[in-house]
Amino acid sequence: MKRSLFVMVIFTAFALLSSNAPALLENFDDGVADGWTPESGTTWIAEDGIYKNNAGEGYWQKSTVGWDFQGGNISVDFSKGYYAAESGIGILFGGDYTSSMFAAGLWKDTSGWIIGVNEYSWDGSRWQNVGGWNNQGIAALSAGTQYALSLDVSSSAATLTLGSDSVSKSLSGIPSGNIGLYNSVSWGEFDNFSADVVPEPASFVLLGIGLAGIIGFAFKTKK
Repeated sequence: MKRSLFVMVIFTAFALLSSNAPALLENFDDGVADGWTPESGTTWIAEDGIYKNNAGEGYWQKSTVGWDFQGGNISVDFSKGYYAAESGIGILFGGDYTSSMFAAGLWKDTSGWIIGVNEYSWDGSRWQNVGGWNNQGIAALSAGTQYALSLDVSSSAATLTLGSDSVSKSLSGIPSGNIGLYNSVSWGEFDNFSADVVPEPASFVLLGIGLAGIIGFAFKTKK
């Protein structure tokens, strides 16, 4: 009976944790970007948000906290104190960031403000646009105002929403992998980041060992 109960608890715990849940949350209020690693050659500062401190260049920042994005929702609040003639801000999702990745965000160019979703692949020297952006124009944004980006990813599509505007792109499958944020050209502030994620396989193993030890100890003390 005890052995059966032990197995049931383990399987239940794994089933619950393998389902998508908003397990990755960060508001950056402590001034520390826990678990975030900037792309080589870049610097990010955490003070009530993530700030890109070298305005004028665009860079990536990714999360390396031991969680794997497998579809669901990613959201982040952002504001920008300065809008250049061309600028961009958004979310990275899926891929390994060395050969492939997906991006969803907004940017400003000579034609105005745009939101979009796209896929990229690495050809050994640069990131290549795969299939083109699926995008649409939106109303102008106000400098210094906080906005919320929300990205929903299913097995067949990714939908990015900003206020009353949204845009979708078809996917061949859930692009599991890393998640992150990006900022380009001018200063940007990120806050209240959340993502539906599941532990990576190594984390599952550690979790199982921990649960086994706790439950085993509980059974022993009841003898």
